[in-house]
Amino acid sequence: MLRLPDNRCALCGIDVKGARRRFQVYDELKAFVAARCQPTPFVYAALVARSGTHRQCMCIPCVNWKRRVNGKGGLKRCARPLLQLDQLILFMMQPGVVLEPDSRCTERLFRALRQETNPYSPSYPLPVACMIPLMRGESYAHAVTAWWEYNGRTEFFGSAGEAKRVRQAMKQGYLEAPPA
Repeated sequence: MLRLPDNRCALCGIDVKGARRRFQVYDELKAFVAARCQPTPFVYAALVARSGTHRQCMCIPCVNWKRRVNGKGGLKRCARPLLQLDQLILFMMQPGVVLEPDSRCTERLFRALRQETNPYSPSYPLPVACMIPLMRGESYAHAVTAWWEYNGRTEFFGSAGEAKRVRQAMKQGYLEAPPA
């Protein structure tokens, strides 16, 4: 059973200190995630597998994301959104097929993904765990660059979205074009 320290966000696992944290009872959070979010074998599975009635820390951006999903905001029209860290993991595995997470949270999600002390890091799939050291920055173009390097600079793509993302990264100067 995974028990997060009091200074770790329950949804993304980032280290939160001071006034930038809120608390919620874990059973309520677990019920929200199970009812409103798409299941994945990564962060979702680790979060739902835990048990307890203790208070759990959450960072302000995750609280705001939860409000947008739960409230009358733009994410409610989606059937069941992915947890933000799960969406980033899936984006790194298939850029262009899975949409990148909300751009307001980019830096925080990449920082959470890179922290070795993140309690969700054992649930990362092997490709993402191998891509993390290849990432040079904290933007989606850097994630596409890491995907490109991890896949051996392939010229074969599983979807048109992946090819489009690689072409965009090349235009922005993050990738070198393959020799003709």
